[in-house]
Amino acid sequence: MVLCVIGSFFGAEKTFAQNAQKIYVVTANRASVFESPDFSSAKIGQIEHDVEVYVQMENDAPQEFKNEGFVFYKITQADLEGYVFADLLTPKSDTITAIPSFNGQTNTESIVFWKQDNEMVESEIILDKGERIFLYEGYNSKEEYNAIAFVHENEVLYGYLKTENISPDGINTAIITCITIIIALLGIIFAWLFMKNRKVKLKKQKLSQKK
Repeated sequence: MVLCVIGSFFGAEKTFAQNAQKIYVVTANRASVFESPDFSSAKIGQIEHDVEVYVQMENDAPQEFKNEGFVFYKITQADLEGYVFADLLTPKSDTITAIPSFNGQTNTESIVFWKQDNEMVESEIILDKGERIFLYEGYNSKEEYNAIAFVHENEVLYGYLKTENISPDGINTAIITCITIIIALLGIIFAWLFMKNRKVKLKKQKLSQKK
């Protein structure tokens, strides 16, 4: 009877521990593990792309450790325990194993970037011009980089491309470029006309003053 009670206690404790953690995977080329939730703290290890880790949860959501506007998750993996920049992790259930439909392509030969410690690092992967990509976080033309998923050697990988190298479906980048050039030229023309009119007015004022 006592053994059953003890077994039940440890079983409940095990269940609680499992519920307090959730499996996440590393989406970057690699992720540094820090001793504390701070980029300036000691690096105690690295986790490679697509490796599974356990993230500490709180109220069914990852517990966030914030520092100077950055968010870290506390992770455990094998004998390693520490903090990882949250942007480099995603729930295992949310990882893309098969891209349902592409929604963009590269408009030139493009280097894939990984995000590491909140910095963009060049990878060894180069996508050809016209290679289809999946903008799984949408497309933001104002950002320097946009997140993508792509197929490389029969595997779906996550990464980032420079925004200028991306052509989202439904957007003609040539037209956008032409419009941008036209707006710039109009700005120069209006500025020139303004300066010319100003000079004419100043000349007229000087003539009237002499009279």
